[in-house]
Amino acid sequence: MAGIWVHGEITGDGSLAKLSTEVATLARALAAESGGADVTGVVIGA
Repeated sequence: MAGIWVHGEITGDGSLAKLSTEVATLARALAAESGGADVTGVVIGA
């Protein structure tokens, strides 16, 4: 079964960017609707 990969980024103060959290939520919802695909998240930071 194919999985879903999510790319997140941190903001200048070190917190996770709001858009990254929204994309992660969408990925989990899509995975649940598709019958339980794996979701993997990667956060890029400096």
